[in-house]
Parts: sequence; structure tokens; C-alpha cells
Amino acid sequence: LIIIGVFWGGQNILAREYVTDWYIKDFQTEIVVNKDSSLLITEKITADCGNASGKHGIFRILPEKVKITGGKEIKMPVKLISITDFSGTPLKYDQKRNYSDDTVTWKIGDPNKAIQGVNEYEIKYHVANTIRSGNEDFDEFYWNLNGNFWDLETDNFQARIIFPEGITKNNAQVEYYTGPLGSRYKNQADFHWISDNVLEFSSIGILRERDGITASVIFP
Repeated sequence: LIIIGVFWGGQNILAREYVTDWYIKDFQTEIVVNKDSSLLITEKITADCGNASGKHGIFRILPEKVKITGGKEIKMPVKLISITDFSGTPLKYDQKRNYSDDTVTWKIGDPNKAIQGVNEYEIKYHVANTIRSGNEDFDEFYWNLNGNFWDLETDNFQARIIFPEGITKNNAQVEYYTGPLGSRYKNQADFHWISDNVLEFSSIGILRERDGITASVIFP
């Protein structure tokens, strides 16, 4: 087992030694669940494009409408607060809304400046109308924690979800799904409560392109 572990570990390290395109080294997100059914989200993304040429930045894509069971549509307006590096320096970006698939895209980076190597992006935004309350017996936090729109691999992902007072590990039930959109597998992530009202998810292994981690937490 040790030999196998060393072999595969060496493979992963070797695979990132000669980087020719973007990948995400680390993706940390904090999601504050508000009592008004909105989310305040802060994402800290460390991305690496190695020595690739012609690179300017990354894209972050989010849905603003989803369909739930029964065909009902829920609008979830997204409001950007800031895009900076980890030191708080503002980064150039372009925002576009696609009304055909109800998404908003932030194209982050200076189109007149090529970059290489490791770059840091901190994205802070607000999403309204996210808690699902159509069931008489419970409400539900249902959210794709990292998103299925990435055309990049992610080596490490962690999400910390902070619930308001009254929603705790004692009255909440956690479910989750990993992989491509629509997948019901659970093999790419795990979770644990780090305090009464703070839930943490962590990836297991590399998240491939278009792999997501979706959390479902129901509570009274």
C-alpha cells in the first residue's frame, strides 16, 4: 500500500510539474446563509497556468435560475461585491449575463496583460432567494458549492457553510452529490460539522472538468 501510495503521489506531482494550461491548485469558499434566504459567498481561488502563453485570467460562471421538481423555476439574482487578489487589490474583470441559459459570467483578468504561474482570485458576491421552502415539513439549503461550469481541474476544494442561529447539527440533515451535473455519486467529497452551526465539505482527490459538489441540508 505504501508503494502504491508513493507511486500515485509521484504521478500527481509529476502531472503538475509541467503546466501548459490553467488548473486550480486550491479553492476555498465561505458561504454565509442569511435569514432572508440569501447567501453571502467569498471564494478564494489559487489558479496556476504555468509557463503557458497568452493567458490573461479565469472565468467564473454562476446560474441565476434553476428548475426544481415539478418544473417550477426559481430566480436567484447574483450581485457582485468585489473581485480582488488575496491582498485586496482590485482585479480587472468583465461581467456578462447570458439570458438564454440564465447565467452570469465574470471574465477576470486584464485583456492587455498576459500572466503566467500562480495567480490568486478572491470573489465576493451575494445571491438572493436560495433557500427552498416548498415543503410543509422543512426548508432546504441546496447549493452547488463549487459549480459545474469549470473547464479546469481542481486539486483541492473546501467549503465552509455558516448557518444562522437555530440551524444546527442537531436539527439539520445533510445530503450531497458529486461529479458531473445530475450525478448522484458521493465519492469525490466528504463533510463534517466543525461547530454547532458550521458545516464543512472537502474534496477527495482531483475534481475533473465539470465536476461539482452539491450540498442539500434540510432543517425545520
